[in-house]
Amino acid sequence: MLKGRLKHIELCKGKPAPGCLNEFDAMLRRVPDPDAPITDEQGNRRSLYLYLPASGVIPCSSGVVVLRDGADEASAAELLEHTGWADRAERDHYVLLLPNPVSGWGPDEDAFSIHWLTTATQQYLLGCKVHRTSVYLAGFGRAASLAARMALRHGGLLAGVYLEGAAFSGESAAPVPAWLVDCDPRLERAMGRAARAAGFPFRSFRKPEQSLCTDAWDALFLGLRRWPTGGDGTVTRKYTEQEMGLTCFENQTFLGDNGGMAHTWYEFAPQNPAGQRLSLLFALHGGGTSAKYCAEQSRWHELGAKYGFYVVYPHCSADAVWNAGCDERRPSDEEYLLRLYRYLLDKYPIDPGRVYCAGFSMGSLMTQCMGMLHAELFAAIAPFSGYLFPSYWDGPQLSETQPFALTARRMEWMRQAQAQNRDTRLPVIQFHGDRDNTWQAEAGERTRDYWARRNGVPVPDLSAPTRREGADGRFSVFDCCDGTGLCLYRFVSVADLPHAVDLRQPYLAWRFLAGFARSADGSLQIDPV
Repeated sequence: MLKGRLKHIELCKGKPAPGCLNEFDAMLRRVPDPDAPITDEQGNRRSLYLYLPASGVIPCSSGVVVLRDGADEASAAELLEHTGWADRAERDHYVLLLPNPVSGWGPDEDAFSIHWLTTATQQYLLGCKVHRTSVYLAGFGRAASLAARMALRHGGLLAGVYLEGAAFSGESAAPVPAWLVDCDPRLERAMGRAARAAGFPFRSFRKPEQSLCTDAWDALFLGLRRWPTGGDGTVTRKYTEQEMGLTCFENQTFLGDNGGMAHTWYEFAPQNPAGQRLSLLFALHGGGTSAKYCAEQSRWHELGAKYGFYVVYPHCSADAVWNAGCDERRPSDEEYLLRLYRYLLDKYPIDPGRVYCAGFSMGSLMTQCMGMLHAELFAAIAPFSGYLFPSYWDGPQLSETQPFALTARRMEWMRQAQAQNRDTRLPVIQFHGDRDNTWQAEAGERTRDYWARRNGVPVPDLSAPTRREGADGRFSVFDCCDGTGLCLYRFVSVADLPHAVDLRQPYLAWRFLAGFARSADGSLQIDPV
């Protein structure tokens, strides 16, 4: 018997995001009608059964799309019990999505099924908080052939595929990790060649056995993730906190910020037997994800182990979205990070002059917020794939429903710093993928202009890179230097990169960050390493 619940959902185009994300949707120009149903080419309204485990769903969750021949709740429940996947979903906090056919999985279903697979996974699958890096596909019976066609055409969107009894459509195969059971030998050869050429796991079996379903879950669905790093993406195994050498602090209230709010974060401490004072780096996750996801995505801790610096991965205060605009209606992530900063300086032998901050997407925005408001605390920052929203610049004048105080706070900090003759420079290395369409061009121009002018250097001329880096030349580097030739703002455009991270970016960032330090009076020190 299922422990969780199967919820029947008529697919709609989605409700506008919560208030904290309205600006994000506005920038994408996608504020959908919440009541507009998703229909196929024949005008049929489409629906699915969603299995939500009783154990709960974690942020940035994983999800398995399961195609079956039945269209009722009984067939969905029977399949989940037969495969053992309902129990696995309870154990691993996964979401299971079972789309309902209209009249069997005939050719008319292809267009609809492939449409929602390719358009709904830009960030979250069908609004169910299933992150695009952890989408898996399974097919049984006649539906397995449709699942095979989806995998052949769009394997780059999937981290793993399980098929029982699928036919071959004659199409070329995109590389995808897969287990095939009693499938057409031609399909096995096509998918096997593509998977092995890419170095992905692939297995085929002649006879269905119940244990294969749970084994496939553990090997594919639980074990693999597909990062959208361009092309067919990058498939890697998932890592536990223990494997990454992280210590988890979950729901801790002793920081005392925001009226004693509970916070979760991960700490990485490098080997330091002599107790030397080492650097500290804050790594801030993207919107809707988590601190652990950030650790897997960036692997700053691996650089920390190699070069000897502490890393902290904080999880934001509320809604999995950083309060980067200083919205006074929401908990203050600024206050939270400042308390965490002081706690870590008391706990570890950290050099207070070598504290850095990096972040991806919404974490990039929060990184820039902390740099604007507390430049005296950070030697340099590294925002990845995130430009400041227009409303963050314009402040509360934009509307009463978006009372962002960042601009006023930033201007006040600058006035005080200039009155006290403090050093207002903050070295920045900023990354952005040339296929990342999350942000409007205006946002990028305004953000780059701010950091260049803030540091007294020319705005980067994006038509003329200073150099290209990486064995593949993927990174176009634009150095913006002062009159002495010191680069204080470096913009790096990453070729063929969507809203994602190439694992070489943290290394390039650290090479820049480590060249700067702060003296006790807050002045910037140049200390190349």
